[in-house]
Amino acid sequence: MREFIALSLLLSSIPALAAQPPDGADWSGPYAGVRLAEGWGEAHLGTGQYDPAFPFTPTSVHLRGAGAGVSLGYDWQRENLIYGLGVDVLDTHIDGTRSLYTNPLPGLVDGCDSARANWPMHLRQRVKNLATLRLKVGQAYDRFAVYGTAGIAAGEVRGDLHEAIQYWGPTGNWESDQHLATGWTAGAGMLYALTDKVQLQADYLYVDLGKKDYRFTDTPAFVYEQNAAVRFSLLSLGLNYRF
Repeated sequence: MREFIALSLLLSSIPALAAQPPDGADWSGPYAGVRLAEGWGEAHLGTGQYDPAFPFTPTSVHLRGAGAGVSLGYDWQRENLIYGLGVDVLDTHIDGTRSLYTNPLPGLVDGCDSARANWPMHLRQRVKNLATLRLKVGQAYDRFAVYGTAGIAAGEVRGDLHEAIQYWGPTGNWESDQHLATGWTAGAGMLYALTDKVQLQADYLYVDLGKKDYRFTDTPAFVYEQNAAVRFSLLSLGLNYRF
């Protein structure tokens, strides 16, 4: 809800900011801004392991959500060529849940019947925070500029595991596991000068945070392990103030 309120305030401010647009924009110098984002993608899960007799087959979790944050950077301009370096830091709520089913052997396995062992376990995968450090290179056209961008990305990724029934352990709720994941990002964007100081920015990024191993424990005797590779797209809109 707070992201949509902020977006409404952002959009409502554009007419006033654009009342006196510059004839030609200067894209050089430092800037700071605010950013709103929408993300969607997948967490690709490897084979889950609790017991060799009960593997969880590879699958994926669909991720979707929003985020908000700030950006800082510095740009240079040489005639129509612009290039720069920027940092975005976002508080993100991009997540998804998938029900995991075992693939048990027929009949009794370790004293458990296959039908009961096939009850699902629910895995929630989340991207809680995201930061990017990116270079951009592009072309300026008066008050409008387009660019390509690429760099490094880092985010806090978390998994939560919950049993459909209290079967593997005494509680049904397993511990969470989270990591600082690093990877890369690339995409494209555009800038539009609303005034000589205030600029509108829109970006599309593809983010790959790599693969992490997750370990969930209910008790020391009940351990579930699985890896997840998080990859998603991010569309952002923001306002920058150039100093």
